[in-house]
Amino acid sequence: MLNWITRYAPVADLLLDGDGRLADSLLDVGSGSVGFACVGGDQPFVGIDVDFWGPPAPAMVPLRSVPGRLPFADRAFDTVISLDALEHVPPGEREGFVAEIARVAARRAVVVCPCDEAAGIDELMRRMYARRGEEAPGWLWEHAEHGLPTRAAVAAACAAPEGFAARELAMPNGLLSLLATVADTDPELQPLARAEVARRPGLWADLFRDSADPSSFRVGWVLERHDPAPAAVRRDDLLATTLAALRCPRCGGCAPWPERDGIGAIDLTHAWSCA
Repeated sequence: MLNWITRYAPVADLLLDGDGRLADSLLDVGSGSVGFACVGGDQPFVGIDVDFWGPPAPAMVPLRSVPGRLPFADRAFDTVISLDALEHVPPGEREGFVAEIARVAARRAVVVCPCDEAAGIDELMRRMYARRGEEAPGWLWEHAEHGLPTRAAVAAACAAPEGFAARELAMPNGLLSLLATVADTDPELQPLARAEVARRPGLWADLFRDSADPSSFRVGWVLERHDPAPAAVRRDDLLATTLAALRCPRCGGCAPWPERDGIGAIDLTHAWSCA
């Protein structure tokens, strides 16, 4: 969880007001089971992913979908974020992935991911798992399969969507980010990391935020619309307006028939009548 706070702490400053509240609707693309809740607490948001490894955070409206086009109308959410997901997308599809994030954002989008300067860290993590006689996790294999994007490639993808102004977002210091990842994945350190997050998450969020370093191996970009407009999804009626904003990723028109899966996520993988 320390690693999650590392990713989300810089973004929380953009989205939460002085009372720690979300003013607008938020979509977290590639959220996993926790996503923005690691820094947002009980603030409601929508998370979408291809899989959830456990029960979603109570604050999340969880949607399970397939890779590809996002199943929402244009400008559906005030803000769309995607943290540490771009590197899991094949290189030829990364610019399109960012374009989709921008398409469904009515005001702004945030994209964060590790760049290829973290390749040595990935190798260190593989050796760590090998020394323990364990198979490296799927996310690490996907890094190797697709290759981490270069800093320039991420910048180019984030500059591509029309109608947006892109600016760089400094991410936490690379060494701190590495140590947080090790603490979350080493069996002997995991209990200490979990206890720290449970006891004083704000302290760690402040630490990661204050360590902002433009040379970090994790790169972030904020995309702001030139002509922001009210989003279709409203924070005060999140579930109903989210369901109303759903659009078939294949034909863009047919009505969905979503169902809840075994952990409570809204399953969109077979929800479209045109499939």
